[in-house]
Amino acid sequence: MLKARSRGTRRKTAGNDPVPQTAAAARDDCDFGANGDLTRRLIVPALYNLSRSGLLPQRLALVGVDHNDKSSEEWRDSLKQFLSDLLAKNSETLDDKLWQPIAQGMRFLKGDFTDDGAYQKLAGVLKELDQQQDS
Repeated sequence: MLKARSRGTRRKTAGNDPVPQTAAAARDDCDFGANGDLTRRLIVPALYNLSRSGLLPQRLALVGVDHNDKSSEEWRDSLKQFLSDLLAKNSETLDDKLWQPIAQGMRFLKGDFTDDGAYQKLAGVLKELDQQQDS
């Protein structure tokens, strides 16, 4: 399950009319099942493509929640390696300048979506991220 908060404007297109795209000011995503296929094969590559096209939000927070005992650094590193391997299949290399804005907003939280305590911890992480943005 993926829940998202977005602070910014969304632009819609009518038919095939081109509309200039702009990045949202900030976005917080909470990814339950953060070690799964959805994160590795869809979310992280999509964020990388947003970064590549200049549409990544100015401030991005991706909070991954899963049962595994991992640090945020281990989680980021495993996703970076997966993305690097994925890009290599298309004879591309991962550009660290594009990856860093994504990686710096990634946090991992051990928890289960059926546990009320996990939501309390998640609220604390999101509050901390909001306070970092305000400072």
